[in-house]
Amino acid sequence: MSEANPRIYGLFFEIDDKCYFYDANTGHIMEVAPIVYNLLQGEVTQLAKYNNEDITRARNLIRMYRDKYGVFQQPRFKTVLYKPHEIRKVLNEQLHMMILNITEDCNLRCRYCTFGKHYPYIRNRANRRMSWRVAKRAIDFLFEHSGAQNHLHISYYGGEPLLTFQLIKEATEYAVWKWRGTHKKLHFGITTNLTLLTYEMLEFFVKHNFILTVSLNGPKEINDRERVTPQGKGTYGLVIDKLAMIKNKYSKYFENNVNYSVVLTPPFDLIKVRDFFNNFDYRTKGELFINLVDQNDTTYYAQFGDDIWQDYHTQVQQLRDDFIKKLEGNEPVDWFSLSFFGNRLYGIHKREIGLTDYIYPNGACIPGASRTYVSTQGILYPCEKIAERLPVGDVWNGFDLNRVRYIYERYVEMCEALCLNCVVNRLCSMCYVSVLVPKGRHYVLSINRKKSQCESIRKGIIADLKFYIQILSKVGEKFERLIR
Repeated sequence: MSEANPRIYGLFFEIDDKCYFYDANTGHIMEVAPIVYNLLQGEVTQLAKYNNEDITRARNLIRMYRDKYGVFQQPRFKTVLYKPHEIRKVLNEQLHMMILNITEDCNLRCRYCTFGKHYPYIRNRANRRMSWRVAKRAIDFLFEHSGAQNHLHISYYGGEPLLTFQLIKEATEYAVWKWRGTHKKLHFGITTNLTLLTYEMLEFFVKHNFILTVSLNGPKEINDRERVTPQGKGTYGLVIDKLAMIKNKYSKYFENNVNYSVVLTPPFDLIKVRDFFNNFDYRTKGELFINLVDQNDTTYYAQFGDDIWQDYHTQVQQLRDDFIKKLEGNEPVDWFSLSFFGNRLYGIHKREIGLTDYIYPNGACIPGASRTYVSTQGILYPCEKIAERLPVGDVWNGFDLNRVRYIYERYVEMCEALCLNCVVNRLCSMCYVSVLVPKGRHYVLSINRKKSQCESIRKGIIADLKFYIQILSKVGEKFERLIR
């Protein structure tokens, strides 16, 4: 892969003896003839092997595609698309997911927890729990601000939410009552370590068709390195026992309603984790949500060697290579790999294509609109990944629209300063969580933090783009069926 010459805005790839060009202005990906490839790159020395007639024909072809589709040009983006007039309407009418952080307490002491000792700028775990008064008001708030939506999602988060099962019951039953007689559909979910599950809880979750997202990091030796009780004992066996309880009692519910949340921790062994989940006795039709431990403002990674990231990227490339080999051998691609790469590849596949003079502010949403997170005290935050670092209002007084607008505009300004000429700006999903830095007791958005993240994110996107082209060249129109 190489970037285009200064006159051409895009990326070049040579894959399986074929030449491809990603046009950054339009989003088009095209296979091009070697002579066109050499002309676009400005590789004069490579043109000696072609006669003048072929070169003229290739130049005419480039000119024709430039005129017809707008490709093969210099960077032309002039602004970042921002619609401040939509903020009030979206926040007043279009909320669709509310995440209730119903407790800050937890019965485990996972060693990488963002509410533990390795994250000095984030609150520590505590025994604070959401009151019924806050939970009721939060549900009322969702009801009042979701008029334009037909599907509403309420998810319980922590800490460990099963510590407050009685509140989960009351809040869920109240929500069902609140939306009675409407045409809207309610969906419930919970993110849990599962170790406290009882038959009473299970019956309730099945009755209300809860999606259970269960934290499990892989085989026993990997999971129990980091996911431990306060006494330092591993939790793998406890989780397996509870999974067996669900599967034995409600097999169909288990198959359709259980997801897994997987956190990859050093020393990395992605192949072992992949093989574990692909052959897991408690595999479901649900999703694997795969993440790394948060790398910002933490001492967690200091305990590992300097080569962990080189090791990680080597293993990711191994996953890519194995993925391609399976496609070439007409073998089904495994569950873990589809989950690991799926969203990134799907994002590339669904990219906007066409010539514009604007870009979007990466993956930034209107703060609070997509995954409204409510703290135990009723404070509103943009999402659970930002958690309690960037408040945007509270359930009593609503969104602070000036605050929301400031956050959104500040991020747009950063994109205008850094992203307009970036060759992967159409594909970048960076958002607020990547640019936050601690300042006293609060967090602020930092352009320097954004700048420091750009190079590694750009490299990752380019690697995914090449991987996407490789896959597309082998499966063609079947790509969407493969990934989804």
